[in-house]
Amino acid sequence: MKKHSIITISVLVGLMVGGCSGPSVTSSSSLSSSFSATSSSTLPTSSSTSSSSSSVASSSITSSSSSGSTTSVASSSSVASILTTTKLSFLSNSSYYGNTNGNANNQGLVVYDHTHNLHYYAIGASVYQYDPALDETSLLFNHSGGGYVRNLCLADDSLYYVETQNNYLQKYQLDTEVITTLYERDTSYVSRYGNYVFADMNKLDYSSEEIQGLGIYRHDTESFLTNFSSGATNVNISGTKLMYTTNDGPMIQLMADTFIGKTTLKSFVEQGIEEIHDLLLLSEGYSSPYPRVFAMLASTSTQTNLYVYQTDTDALTLIASGIGIHSINTDGTNLYFINNQELYRYEVGSATLSKMRNLYQDSRYLYVMNHWLYFSNDTLSTLYRIHPDTEEIESEFWLS
Repeated sequence: MKKHSIITISVLVGLMVGGCSGPSVTSSSSLSSSFSATSSSTLPTSSSTSSSSSSVASSSITSSSSSGSTTSVASSSSVASILTTTKLSFLSNSSYYGNTNGNANNQGLVVYDHTHNLHYYAIGASVYQYDPALDETSLLFNHSGGGYVRNLCLADDSLYYVETQNNYLQKYQLDTEVITTLYERDTSYVSRYGNYVFADMNKLDYSSEEIQGLGIYRHDTESFLTNFSSGATNVNISGTKLMYTTNDGPMIQLMADTFIGKTTLKSFVEQGIEEIHDLLLLSEGYSSPYPRVFAMLASTSTQTNLYVYQTDTDALTLIASGIGIHSINTDGTNLYFINNQELYRYEVGSATLSKMRNLYQDSRYLYVMNHWLYFSNDTLSTLYRIHPDTEEIESEFWLS
C-alpha cells in the first residue's frame, strides 16, 4: 500500500446516547476545507487545493499531504494482491442482491459477480468484465440499440440493465449472449433481492395516465408482477424490506418487498430538515432493538448537509456541509462521498473523516467494488478506477 504522511486535526464530537429529551443533531466544530476545480486535462492529486466555502465536520479529520498520479494502463500490478481480490462482507454485497444499494443508487455502472469473482462495468454502450485475480480485462458485449448502458443488476447468469436511448429495461444472458428487451417504457433504477428484480419505471394507470413507481420483475418466472408502488425514491434493500424516501416530507420509510405494510421509521422535521436528497443504509442489526445506521444527504433552509443517523440512539451526526456533496456509497465500514472534486472517506466506527484525493472536475457517480473504487463523469460516457494498492487513478483500464 502506498504510504502517505498524515496530518491529523482533532475536534470534539459525540454521539448522543440515552437520557435525551428528544432527537438531537450532533455536530463537531467545522473545519474549513478547500476544493479545487481540477480540469480533466490536469492530473488530480491528493494535495492540490483552492479556497471554497464547503466544510467538513468529524471527531478526527485527516488529510493526505502526498501527491498521487493518474495511470492510463490496463493494470498497475501483474501479481494480484490481497486487497485486489478480497471480498468484503456487508449488507447488500452478496449474491442474494443484484447490486449494492450504493452502486444501484448511483446509476449502477459497475456490479460484482460473487460467483465468478469478476467485475462488470459499463462504459458508454460497452460492458466489460475484469478478473482481479488474473488482472485480465475482456469485452463482455456491446449494446447496439443506441445510447449508453447503465443500472447493471446481476441475477445468476442474467445481467439486467437499462439503455439510455429509450430507457428500456434489457437482459443480457451471460451463457447464451442473447439480449432481450423486457420493458418498453422509461426505467431509471434496477436492483434485486432473491428473485425479485425491482425497477423504477413508468406505467399506465387505469385511466391511461402515465405514472412512475417501483415495479417487480420475477427473475425465476420471467414475468412482471402486478405489484406497483408510486412515489418511492432512494430505495435501499435489506432482504425482504425496502427503506426509502418520498416527496411527501423529510422521512425515512419502510415497506415489505411486496410494497405492503408501509410505515414511517423517522421524520426529521424537528431537526429543521426540509428535503432528503440521498439515503444509504449503512448497516442493520438483526436482534432487538434492530439498530439501523443510515447516511443521509439532506438540506435545511440554509445549507446542504451529510449526516449519519442511528435509530437506536436517535442520534443525527453532521459529517460535512456544502452544495457540492454527492454520490454517497459504502464498503460496510466506511462511508465514501464526493465533495466538489474531492473524494472523502468517513469511518463510521471511529467517526474519522479523511480526504483521500482529488478527482476530476466532472466526477459524478461513485462505485464501491470491495476494496476497489470506481467513478464516472456526469454524462456516464467514461469511467475511472482507483487501485486499492496504489490508490492511484487508472483511466482507460479496459484497453489491453
